[in-house]
Amino acid sequence: MRERRAVRTVVIMTLATLFSKILGALRNALFSAPFGTGQEAVAFTAAQRIPLSFFDILLSAAITGCFIPAYNSFREDLQPKRRDSFTAAFLLTVALVTAVLTAVGEVFAPQLIFTTVPSLDPDTHTLAVRLLRIMFPSVIFIGGCYVMSGILQSRGSFILPALVSSGSNLLAAAYLIFSGRFPKRTAIVYLAAVYTLSWAAQFLTLLIPLVFRGGFPRSRPSFKTKEFRDAVAGIPPAALGAWLGPAALLIGTFFASTSSTHGGVSVFDYSYNIYIIAAGVLTHGISGYIFPSISRLVGLSDPDGFSQTVKKALLSSLFLTLPFSALLFILSGEAVSVLYLRDSFTAADAFSVSGLLRVMALSVPFYSVADILIRVFYAKKLRVVPIIAALCGIAATVSATFVSQKLSDGNILSVGIGYGAGQLTAASVMLFSLRKADIHFSVKGALRHISRTAFPALFAIIMMTAVYSIAKNDPVRAGTTKNILVSAAVFTAGAIPYLTGFLYKKLKHTGKEDRT
Repeated sequence: MRERRAVRTVVIMTLATLFSKILGALRNALFSAPFGTGQEAVAFTAAQRIPLSFFDILLSAAITGCFIPAYNSFREDLQPKRRDSFTAAFLLTVALVTAVLTAVGEVFAPQLIFTTVPSLDPDTHTLAVRLLRIMFPSVIFIGGCYVMSGILQSRGSFILPALVSSGSNLLAAAYLIFSGRFPKRTAIVYLAAVYTLSWAAQFLTLLIPLVFRGGFPRSRPSFKTKEFRDAVAGIPPAALGAWLGPAALLIGTFFASTSSTHGGVSVFDYSYNIYIIAAGVLTHGISGYIFPSISRLVGLSDPDGFSQTVKKALLSSLFLTLPFSALLFILSGEAVSVLYLRDSFTAADAFSVSGLLRVMALSVPFYSVADILIRVFYAKKLRVVPIIAALCGIAATVSATFVSQKLSDGNILSVGIGYGAGQLTAASVMLFSLRKADIHFSVKGALRHISRTAFPALFAIIMMTAVYSIAKNDPVRAGTTKNILVSAAVFTAGAIPYLTGFLYKKLKHTGKEDRT
């Protein structure tokens, strides 16, 4: 019964995340029509990337890896006031740090733009600086959102955090629908303001329910508790351990700006936006659910429960990501054409974006495994392993991107190759270090479990490839209707045998359990 409830929660979270991501895709599609890969799109992408990446580098993992385990270490029936004091202190600390980060970003905006996107012409650079200064205050609200989400998830409320970005995506989409009445330069400036306001709206959406349900801390902040000191002491290693994600984006943006592809920065952004929809939906429902659970199991000293939960999470991620990675690879052209190919977004842009997306699609399973394993090591307070994995991943990203860009004369595909190399390297380092977290896989057992997923996935991939070959679709020339129909046919060709095989094995396994 408990396992069924867990599965139901993960499914609902995944669907909620999917809904938010669909609205995000709608927002991106509305963005591509007026701006394409032109000057305004490049400036906006360059400016938007910096505050989000800097927050992720300094605080995102610290909140996830330090706050949530500490919050769950308090017994709700015996230590509510002590927990509230700790939460208030941590929230105040995050607010102060993000405020200082915002001030630094406002002052050094020109230098930040030049460092991350060095190839911009003077006019685009000036616009990017202006947009960055408008959007940098959003990190204050982002910090609050992360803490509020951690509290809600720890209290068993998973749906609202998964849905919270829906409102902001709708707000941005609504603005973009009417932005055509403004000149492009004016429209992009207003859009930057809308993005900052949308983060404020997300923060209020999480804060208000917590206040009314009694989950928001009402005690005075206490900076002297052991939990607070431990959480703060864990921030540097936790932050280092999660550097790969934001660093890979900054590295990709840097090399995209120096590529031979027109509008390389925005090409990378369009590709990444579709990629992260697939990777995020397939991963965050699982990882967002298991992290509070495994943190609690560590606190309860339940190593068997911890190990089983982690193993099921890894196998579930492979079950989801292997066929969907192939699906995204096969249908990259259709996805880009349906979402972006209109008005200022040209056929040449679609060709560049879909080619890069096809390369990035191969790294979805590695992204998923790495995202889950980071949380595993955080829950065990083994922060050295994620640090080593992140640093190795960053080194692999830089070296693979640099070498492949040199060999390909600046082709934008080198950015996808480097990104995938970094994700693969980080996931491999953490997988080989699982014994340090007291999770033991026998080679025979691991291969058996992987084969149960890999063989059905391989059959599904063969079926999808066969159907796509028969369709002989040219996504750039085909209309939206045909692209959607081809995508549906390819998806169905893979989903039916894959799900049928899964259900058969599930029923067979259940029958064996009933007989015993």
